[in-house]
Amino acid sequence: MFVKAGAAVLLPEIPELEGAAMADLVRRARTRAVGRKLVQALQRYTKYAKLLGGDIRDNPGPGNIKAGLYNVFLKSSGVKAKGGTSIVEDLLDYGEWLGDRKGLYVQYTPGYDQICTPAIFLGGAQILLFTTGLGTGIGSAMGPVIKISSNSQLARHNEDIDLDAGTIIEKQETIEDVAQRIFREVLDVASGRKYTRAETSGIHHEFKLWESLWPAV
Repeated sequence: MFVKAGAAVLLPEIPELEGAAMADLVRRARTRAVGRKLVQALQRYTKYAKLLGGDIRDNPGPGNIKAGLYNVFLKSSGVKAKGGTSIVEDLLDYGEWLGDRKGLYVQYTPGYDQICTPAIFLGGAQILLFTTGLGTGIGSAMGPVIKISSNSQLARHNEDIDLDAGTIIEKQETIEDVAQRIFREVLDVASGRKYTRAETSGIHHEFKLWESLWPAV
């Protein structure tokens, strides 16, 4: 929806592309050269993690594992779902400026939320959409973060959730219905008509840039 409306969309978190998500993104790449760049990005990240004693298969955090995502391949299936259906235009490096380019871009970032989030704003984004199933506390000092819950129970009990997408699982709304709500929410926040919960809470000012001295997966 955003791409069709003429926007640019950034899909970050390279370690979580291992598996189904990478296969899908390569299939949708604008050119074979872009597809090769995506595969090489995953290989580069794997090498980076190993060099510093890490492993991208360590990506699922304790919260992920508790919720049933016990390996990176299951997380990859979720990323595939969040990656939409648009053509992948290119790969952006961490901190690379998008400029006036439009369409869907994969962004070279760790999976760790606090390091990934600044990269999206550094790339030129105005809004960040953050999906959560357990209520991860996050905002950003660099821009507004719209938090979307994957289940309605979380939305009912967590005060910093902006949108409840659990209505899809409960069969109260379709994916298209929720997509329309997300689209309108982004327009309201981007235009200044509305603040996100992370902003109004007054406590979410997280900011962490990527360091090269330790592996972040």
